[in-house]
Amino acid sequence: MHSFGRRLKQERIRLGLSQRELAKIGGVEPNAQFHYESGTRSPKADYLQNLVRAGVDLSYLFTNDSDTYPSEPASTNSGRFLTTNMRSDEAVVLLITQCGHNIETVVQTIHDVARYWSINLSSCEAKEFELQMLELKASATRLIDTALRLSTTHSL
Repeated sequence: MHSFGRRLKQERIRLGLSQRELAKIGGVEPNAQFHYESGTRSPKADYLQNLVRAGVDLSYLFTNDSDTYPSEPASTNSGRFLTTNMRSDEAVVLLITQCGHNIETVVQTIHDVARYWSINLSSCEAKEFELQMLELKASATRLIDTALRLSTTHSL
């Protein structure tokens, strides 16, 4: 089981929810919840956003920081649905920052691989290819900058 899936399952158990209940909160089918917990699929952003509203600690899910792992469940409303914990804003900022760094790494890797393979291209194709890679890098940089600005604004 992948570490994200293991931590997701631990959070679900900590909150006293079944897979079916957490799937409903997340807006997915129970089958998808099973795959997230087993590590065979990765959840989308709207699922994670719904979990934050339910009291899931995204910081713990993504960082494996045991210091942030809450030992007690969040307050419950009729014992079923959980209120948003106070640290969810911090978790969102952390998640956005980490995604920005991950995008930057992926783009750099794509760029490096593309440069390696461009050796076999004609000079005209290589120039066009290099231009496309630079445009990709610029687009990713704009996306990262926007995400980081949003996370900074959100944390104020």
